[in-house]
Amino acid sequence: VDSWDVCVPCDRYDCSCTYIRIIECLPEGVERCESWYTPFWATIGTGNNGFNNYGNYNLGDDNEGNGNIGNSNVGNNNTGESIICNNKRGDSPCTIADLHTSETAVVVPRPPSPPPPSPPPFPSPPPGEGGCDPGIGFFALPTVEFASLVYLLDPKSAVTFCRLKGYGGGAHVPYAYKMYEHWPFDDYRVFTMDIEALEPCIPQGAHSCQVVGMVQCMPTSVPQCQANKDGNVGTGNVGKNNYGNYNIGNSNIGNHNTGSDNLGSWLVGNKLICNYAKKDDCPQSFLRTDETLNISPPPPPSPPP
Repeated sequence: VDSWDVCVPCDRYDCSCTYIRIIECLPEGVERCESWYTPFWATIGTGNNGFNNYGNYNLGDDNEGNGNIGNSNVGNNNTGESIICNNKRGDSPCTIADLHTSETAVVVPRPPSPPPPSPPPFPSPPPGEGGCDPGIGFFALPTVEFASLVYLLDPKSAVTFCRLKGYGGGAHVPYAYKMYEHWPFDDYRVFTMDIEALEPCIPQGAHSCQVVGMVQCMPTSVPQCQANKDGNVGTGNVGKNNYGNYNIGNSNIGNHNTGSDNLGSWLVGNKLICNYAKKDDCPQSFLRTDETLNISPPPPPSPPP
């Protein structure tokens, strides 16, 4: 609730989420409830009849909740064995509606974060720049959104990506990398997408996926951009060996970065891999930008005649 992050079990590398089975809320100045039995038979709460219950008015053993009759139940007012729900009897299924009770906390999300600031007016290219056609597009860490999930781009799809972005002159991928389960993003796992086949690649264990670090998309009949005397490829770069537009620093791959050795766009710092970041922490939401390519699922096949 604090961060408004939603955990979807199979969006995570271990396909699981952690949840709270029972929580004890204390009034101010009140110590937590302690069992008056020995630890082995510990029961915490009021009105329990049995052993090792946690909650109030349970009849049985090993229950976590209130008003349960039976053993090893989690929730409230269940009758049976090993039920995880509310108001259930025996083997009847637990539905989403059963999880909603009079004790459910209703929270209102805070307003969405404002979008990243609009880019400042482009400065005039410094000496030695400007040899690239202004119609060329540079996309760092290009992403694809498909079925509400964001994927990084598989190099096999670079030409298709550029074509769907409106560039008819082909694609050049100067930087591609092997992405592993926990590199370059430690806290979550990102898949790559082959747009042509609509097939994701899932990095897991020693298995890696190829990912585009930078793609240069050319309009029809326009040659790809070449490096100038400072090793910069792009327009408006201040520094050396940058690949993209309007970077200030050295060896950046992307656009509008300030610093050196960054991969992505609108970064401030050094050796960052992300977008919009100023420190070595890349929230997954920062991979989606206004340049993310949205792909619609193909229509279902027509029924047979």
